[in-house]
Amino acid sequence: MKLRKNIMKGSLPIAVILFFACNVPEQQAGQKTNENTEIENTEAVKAPNTDKAAVRTVSELAVFMRNMHSELKVARQFVKDSVVIPDTVWLDFAKVVEMESTAGMIKDQDHFNGYAQLFLQRVKELKDDPSVEAYNAVISNCVSCHQNYCMGPITKIKKLEIN
Repeated sequence: MKLRKNIMKGSLPIAVILFFACNVPEQQAGQKTNENTEIENTEAVKAPNTDKAAVRTVSELAVFMRNMHSELKVARQFVKDSVVIPDTVWLDFAKVVEMESTAGMIKDQDHFNGYAQLFLQRVKELKDDPSVEAYNAVISNCVSCHQNYCMGPITKIKKLEIN
């Protein structure tokens, strides 16, 4: 009888430990998510900054700009390290003028295209001379455009600047 009680007492902590160990989310279990996976524009994404986010479809341009942000973040590290930015880092940024924007965001397409062309020029200058000044000129161009069209991501974009 005593032996049975001791076995029961010893089994309880082991059972509790096994229960919690088996319920560790995949993220904590050492599996990484693929941060470089492109989001398709037809994929439903959660609206930012809400606990119970509604599912919505984002525009082609919004998805493309998120990918641009990721590419510029990678380029930032190369510039900070004074290393030439490899060609594999760059998206085809010229597509920015072809993408479908969020409904009602761009009222004057010619004005937007002017910012886009200046952005493409700044990117070319950055490719030719991967300096802090050239990189910050690209980021500054992004901020200027977003001040006219979509102010939401300005803080996020400014965090890309190299001080």
